[in-house]
Amino acid sequence: MRRPAGRVATLVLALVACLGLVACAQLPTSGPVKTGRTEAPAAGTIQYDASRPSPGTQPRELVQGFLQAGAAGLSGDDFEVARTFLTAQTAAAWAPLSQVLVAANDEPQTLRVVLPDDATVEPAAEELADADRVSVVVEVVAVGGLDAVGAYLPEIGRAPSELTFGLARVDGEWRIESLPDGLLLTEGTFATVFRPVPVAFLSPDHEVLVPDVRYVPTRRAARYAVEQLLAGPVPWLTDSVTTAVPDGLRVDTAGVVLNEANGNAEVHLDGADVPRDVADLLYAQLRQTLMSLPSVWGVTVWFGDTPYEPAADVQLPELPGGVGQTMIALSGGRLVMLTGEELVPHPAFAATDGTTDGSGDGSAGAEASGAPEATDAATAPEEPANPDEPDAQPEEATDTGATQPPDTGSWRAPTLAYGTDPDVAVVAGEDLLLVRTTGEQRVLAQGGDLLAPSFDRFGWVWSGTADGVFAVRASDGERVDVAVGPDEADEADGSLGAALGPVLGVRVSRDGARVLVTRREGDDVVVSVHGIVRGRDDAPVSIGDGVALAAFDDVLGAVWADSTVAVTLGISAGDGPLLARTTTVSGPTSSLSATAQPVWVAAGDGVSQVFVATGDGRLLARAATRGWSPLAEDMAYPSFPG
Repeated sequence: MRRPAGRVATLVLALVACLGLVACAQLPTSGPVKTGRTEAPAAGTIQYDASRPSPGTQPRELVQGFLQAGAAGLSGDDFEVARTFLTAQTAAAWAPLSQVLVAANDEPQTLRVVLPDDATVEPAAEELADADRVSVVVEVVAVGGLDAVGAYLPEIGRAPSELTFGLARVDGEWRIESLPDGLLLTEGTFATVFRPVPVAFLSPDHEVLVPDVRYVPTRRAARYAVEQLLAGPVPWLTDSVTTAVPDGLRVDTAGVVLNEANGNAEVHLDGADVPRDVADLLYAQLRQTLMSLPSVWGVTVWFGDTPYEPAADVQLPELPGGVGQTMIALSGGRLVMLTGEELVPHPAFAATDGTTDGSGDGSAGAEASGAPEATDAATAPEEPANPDEPDAQPEEATDTGATQPPDTGSWRAPTLAYGTDPDVAVVAGEDLLLVRTTGEQRVLAQGGDLLAPSFDRFGWVWSGTADGVFAVRASDGERVDVAVGPDEADEADGSLGAALGPVLGVRVSRDGARVLVTRREGDDVVVSVHGIVRGRDDAPVSIGDGVALAAFDDVLGAVWADSTVAVTLGISAGDGPLLARTTTVSGPTSSLSATAQPVWVAAGDGVSQVFVATGDGRLLARAATRGWSPLAEDMAYPSFPG
């Protein structure tokens, strides 16, 4: 697994004190276009200005001016001014978009001038006047960066970084003759000159799209996004997604043209023959990628001189749908389902009560208030099947009886299956149980300290222990060990995937191609995202390589809020209270407001649908004011499908 600590500090840069891409040869910044602009300016875009070096500029001021010119290069002048701070040879070789380092806004940034033969002491004025060469060392605290394909890598631990610029006199004036490639930007500047774009790839079954978030310059974002799509997924997703892009396909000289009047983006491609069925899938990828940009309202694709239009009856893959408004939880010794303001027993417990509509003891020991309005996607529990009928008895299931409620004293961490039939996976002591709507139970797996289960869209239930992760198919109990811990890694063959540290949690994404893994690594608890490798009949084979998203002192939960955002309940040294945090997968992390005693986190459709359970049994919902509103009492382990 790639851990960004220590890597981002070596990225090459240019610093802007106010506040990824492929190299310049792969991301052209000019070319002929048709009528219209190649990119409409984003609303609220900040333009940065920079001045060329004036005669007599000293080394420290020269580097400061160059670093300021970096943002100006992104927002308008294609780095023309920034290159005037460099020697001619260095200016020709410098690749400003090869990689990016992001520096903390709240940490000091220092520049010091040193002589080549003594890097510890700044030279006196007379020594500097006599010198032909000096170095300027820029010291920052890094919080993240972009790699060569625009993927964001957080800097675990906010690492100090030193960047050295070598200066020489040219015709009596100081110029930079050596520097690392790329850009260095503070967090604030990074947020204004780069934007995240979920580049869309295909799930292996071609049923849904899988986003691969890249950061591209805000200026000409559509062109950069198309180039990223044609180049393929990030390495850790390569074995978990596919693409309809044929070999040799490229953006032609007409480029990507945005019509200001109607927001339609025209994408002109050439270099490869594209069969109709492939074109349908490729169009779906391009449309989803480009329409994530606020300035794009429609997409037209040209293959050579031929415009493409999908047939009216073609069902194009899209991002997976939401999880709806129904949560499962434990309350009063029962499984309950909260949909909007309606709180009812899970059908398995309604059956034991002799009720089928949530009447009787429908509150199940809990009191709901102020819940969000239910949507059409959420349905009331169905009437349970008669457990005396043979068809209702699943193979190898343990029948609990229709009149006796299950003993839930040891139950924890229930989660719902996708779909309209709300089967539940739950940990019961050392058993991983599948609870049917009839009240019947099947033991899917056994082990000590089982991880909270997670359903994928193919009907597999994921769990594990500190020593590894497994998945069990709910329909027949088939089990696959998909990853192992460090103690077993030396003895395992490659089919078991990534060797992880002691595993604390797993949560599969809604597209089924990725999984959040919470694991201990040294003194940290790291939340990482990994690709899922699948085989025949979409069965998981292994967890692939991954990338760290964030590190904490402790983590109580990590869940998906949508296809590109994870919500983590974690605490870090110096942060004060335990906080829910949102992280773009992959991207920066931001904190939600604090609340007392949070012990569990759940997320529905988006960051506006984040919920926490507290140690005293309250269920709180994120409020529009960004605080927390009480939703229900006597609730534990809330969870949405997945």
